[in-house]
Amino acid sequence: MYIEFVARANDPALFDLSDEPPNHKVLNYSPELKRLLRDRAVVAVNAEYRGMDGRGGFDSLRFVTADGTDRLVFDGPRNLQVKSMFRAMLLARHPGWCHGTGSCGTFRWDIRSDSMTHCHYSQAQVTPSSH
Repeated sequence: MYIEFVARANDPALFDLSDEPPNHKVLNYSPELKRLLRDRAVVAVNAEYRGMDGRGGFDSLRFVTADGTDRLVFDGPRNLQVKSMFRAMLLARHPGWCHGTGSCGTFRWDIRSDSMTHCHYSQAQVTPSSH
């Protein structure tokens, strides 16, 4: 599997631009998991995360079929395995991702090409306006 770190050109500098080359071999993932997803007609896995003040986690985990339909494919332990894979990649690249004002981002695992796209953004601190 290869992972690409992506920044959206139309977003202001709220994301983390990496000096790393665009593709990296990801060694810590389960070929068995990929096989199970393919057997269930899943073509992509999308995950969104957010964290701040030392806490954070995944807001969503979606398994998508070729026609764009979301599919519930796993029980709690398998979903946890998928989230753990994404979390390990996030921690390797951004160890302080949920500290201070935190950050948010998305992962997209394309099962067909066995590639991963990761977009990571720093969260701007929002303070209530005083009147």
